[in-house]
Amino acid sequence: MADFNPEEEDLNEKIKITNKSLRERRSIFTDIAGVSDEVRKGQVEQIKNLEKLIAKGGDRQSEYEALLAKQIKLNKEINREYQLRGRVTSGFKKVKTEFLDFFKTQAAWFNLGEQIAEQYLTVGRNVGLSVDASKKLGDQFKRAVPDVTLLGGEVSDLTNIYSTFLEQSGRRRFFNQDDLITIEGMAKGLNMLPSEAASMAESFDLMGMSVQDTEKVLKEAFVASNKMGLNSNKVIKVLQSNMKQMQSYSFRGGVKGMTEMARQAVKMRLDVSDVLGMADKFYQPEAAIEAAANLQMLGGDIADAFGDPFETMYLARNKPEELAKKMQTMTENMMSFNEETGQYEFPAEVRMQLQAAGKELGINTEKMIEMSRQTSKIKDIKMKVAGDIDPDVAEAVAGMAKFDSNQKKWQVDFGGEKIDIGDSSGLQEAIKGGLLDQTKTDSDIFKDIAKNTLTMSQSVANIGKAGTETIATESGAYEAVQEQLKGTIGKMEVEYMATAKKIAEKLDVKQLLEDSGLGEGKDALAKSIELAAITPITMLREALDNGIDITNMDQLDGVLDRLEGVLDKSLPSKGGNNNSNPTPQKGGGKIAVNNFTKQTYPEDSLVMAGGTQSGGNNSTPTNINISINGKLDLSSKETTASVDVTNLDIQEFVKMEITNSLNGANYSGGKVGSSLNTA
Repeated sequence: MADFNPEEEDLNEKIKITNKSLRERRSIFTDIAGVSDEVRKGQVEQIKNLEKLIAKGGDRQSEYEALLAKQIKLNKEINREYQLRGRVTSGFKKVKTEFLDFFKTQAAWFNLGEQIAEQYLTVGRNVGLSVDASKKLGDQFKRAVPDVTLLGGEVSDLTNIYSTFLEQSGRRRFFNQDDLITIEGMAKGLNMLPSEAASMAESFDLMGMSVQDTEKVLKEAFVASNKMGLNSNKVIKVLQSNMKQMQSYSFRGGVKGMTEMARQAVKMRLDVSDVLGMADKFYQPEAAIEAAANLQMLGGDIADAFGDPFETMYLARNKPEELAKKMQTMTENMMSFNEETGQYEFPAEVRMQLQAAGKELGINTEKMIEMSRQTSKIKDIKMKVAGDIDPDVAEAVAGMAKFDSNQKKWQVDFGGEKIDIGDSSGLQEAIKGGLLDQTKTDSDIFKDIAKNTLTMSQSVANIGKAGTETIATESGAYEAVQEQLKGTIGKMEVEYMATAKKIAEKLDVKQLLEDSGLGEGKDALAKSIELAAITPITMLREALDNGIDITNMDQLDGVLDRLEGVLDKSLPSKGGNNNSNPTPQKGGGKIAVNNFTKQTYPEDSLVMAGGTQSGGNNSTPTNINISINGKLDLSSKETTASVDVTNLDIQEFVKMEITNSLNGANYSGGKVGSSLNTA
């Protein structure tokens, strides 16, 4: 960018140029190419030049200030553009760097290959495949991994697909690369779990359909549902969840008949099980005749729809999906629309008819009423849709329309715009714009949906990941190393196991226990553990039995603190104890006492044989180490206590100390605050 000098160029012209640049920069969010560092630096330099001119003053200062304000605003826009470019560019650079780092690191090829191998070997083990069969399975499995990643999936998705299919079928089945990618595409495109897509594929496989045939049928159902204005994903899920039940009925149209039933069920707010239950009602001649006779007595549309028992029986046996259509014609005139309230209403006698019909058809009253509202709405609105609209399209539009109570019109919302159902051109334009999906069945619908519903960052990251997976799987680094070292690993197993057995044979476990103080007759460890882990709890329970007030937190905390102080070093650890004194034994004649803490108060003193005497106003705890032979004398202002320690059982002595602490033994003039810790 050329140097900018307001003193030599016409300011008005420069202001026009600045304004134009500012308008152009406002479209930055659609121009991710961004600006260069040179442009940003040049803009900053221009601002500095203007600031210098303004500082000098002069007749044109106000003009300089106006231009400076515009330059600053332009600079902000440029910075925003630069930041956007940086954000986008960094994502691509990160993927590039990671891909190149992977490419340059052969160990990474091996590691990723091993992770993928773990997945397909798990499948082989679960099915009980031989080594050669596992290799065949793994070859196709790993080749599908990069494509699965590009669809937004994971390696574990393939494991779930295989495991679900094989578990459900109870048979061995080898998928090729395309089969696995197709099932994953169906799962992602239809917002299903990989296991759900595999389960549906297995159900179709049982009927003799390949994975590709299954995808074709689902594409047709998906497109047809969209054209009917239905939630296509829900239709497919209804089909998937009811597949097993529908397979137990005879559909002359095969799978197409099943998909049609799923569509009709969603359209009329019915459950597939309700329609199939109704088919059971008319399956046998006697039952069909009896049900038809009862329905004929209700008259009207009910009698017209189900009055012929033999026609109904034929449909129940061969075309169950047609029974759902009969339900539509039977109920579409039951209710009337009230434009004042904006609601569909029905008189009491209609409810009685629906209740009676539902009883004969095996459908509860609430579902009959809900279905009647839906079918009545579709018929009424369909008749009001512009006449040049295709009848099937008109029915789809009717299912999407809402009543505007202010304008007293039925309208369709699309893209924030409300379109009157009588507006032919508006509806046609909306349909072309995507109101009703016009996707062709020969396209990769599900894979396209899977990819197009990923964010840009997700797609870019998946490309990089798929690239690394391609290197790992196509290079075969893991498989090559595994094959080369197979014999070595076998030899290693033999040598390690043989050596381990020899070590075990040479070990003298009894001697090890003796050396560790755990042999027969060695109870020091058990006593120490009991003293550390059991005795405090026992003493606490006894203190509670003796009336300690657990609601008094100060009193309870004091008791627990004293317990902790007495026992915190009671458990020795061989070779790792900081306490160098030996564990005292009963009858040893000498007791080693560590960290004896004496707390004195203004009028108290504590006298110990072999120790020191403290008194006065000293209230600071003092730690001293003493060894006591014979007697231990304790005295205060008015109390003296003497303990013969020559043949003292240390465990019993500690118990006594704990009991005294818990009971809060008081001495005249104060309380003795001391703790006794033994090694």
